[in-house]
Amino acid sequence: MKRRLDLGELQFYWRMADVPAGRDSDVPAFLPFAFSFDPALGLVIQERNPQVLDWLRRIYEKEANVGYLQDGHALAKVYGDAFLDFLERATAARESRPRSVADIGCGGVYLLRALQARGLDVCGVDPSPVTRLAAERAGVPILAQFYPLAGGRLGRDLIIHYDVLEHTADPVSFLQRHRGDLNPGGCIVFAVPDCTEHIASGDISMALHEHLNYFDEVSLERTVRAAGFRPLRIERASYGGVLYCAAEPDGAGARSSEVGWAPFERFRANAERTIKSFAALARKERALGVYVPLRGLPYLSTIGLHDGVRFFDDDPGLHGRYFDGFPSPVENFEDFVRRPTDVVLVASLAFGDKIAARIRERVGDRSEIVVWRDFCGLRAGAVR
Repeated sequence: MKRRLDLGELQFYWRMADVPAGRDSDVPAFLPFAFSFDPALGLVIQERNPQVLDWLRRIYEKEANVGYLQDGHALAKVYGDAFLDFLERATAARESRPRSVADIGCGGVYLLRALQARGLDVCGVDPSPVTRLAAERAGVPILAQFYPLAGGRLGRDLIIHYDVLEHTADPVSFLQRHRGDLNPGGCIVFAVPDCTEHIASGDISMALHEHLNYFDEVSLERTVRAAGFRPLRIERASYGGVLYCAAEPDGAGARSSEVGWAPFERFRANAERTIKSFAALARKERALGVYVPLRGLPYLSTIGLHDGVRFFDDDPGLHGRYFDGFPSPVENFEDFVRRPTDVVLVASLAFGDKIAARIRERVGDRSEIVVWRDFCGLRAGAVR
């Protein structure tokens, strides 16, 4: 039985540069990546690689990808407000409403500013100098260190985090530490990427060195219970492919009987199929374009295709810029219309059909259009 899926070397910690290979010279463009599994939690994981973990720590200390929950980001309001709505619903029925909150990995302090405006006593925990500057501007107190804290306790009624648990090497221990940092009667509310349908279909586009854990609804509940919490609510967000969870302390925590390796075997078999399908799509005699390219990068790296592929995106901030390790600049829609590729893979789950229709209207049958949901065999509406 194969208990890992080795993807070779994938692009590390993606970000855009103004010139090819524009990353800091001391940071590698590619690092090893392999999927594995925790049969006790039923959790698909990135195989723990000391080299990768060391580089991740260096990156977090230097910059920490603060994500989209920051002022000025186009997605901050829609994602942040949806999470705040879940938080309100999850805590409204509790015997006592939280008066104090800590946000672990608080990024651009978007959530803390909103909760501070609602009258809560707030603080953040984040080692990033980017976060520290955002917190100073907003007047939000920050503990500039990794969690768990080196000393003392948070002593908060509520602990929150958004897109953090997937980054932790031991998610059970990470959550267990929350129990000691909560005041009596306190609870936790957090969000993680929803990998349910990616796992079911074998879609490796979810692969990212920063993400050590790939949760579906089952593994998330098992992880929370193993940490000694009772889930109050676990919900799939209506937008953005996110799982929300609210939980309260409930005993010492215990792992239930193992799920076994069968789920991982299914995932691995399906992933091998999708990788072969991608390789066939990218065969050398046809020019390939990838629209909204982030999902395509793991596949391109896995099959060793870094040159000769064109990237397209509607985000003007990406136009003319480069992904590390790939020499092709990101082009826009009009670039594609002027010079379409033989085949274009529209790698967007939320907007794939709309983008494909727009391409078809302007380009006609000059380019074969493949939509990501069809490519991966995902159910319509299953991943948002």
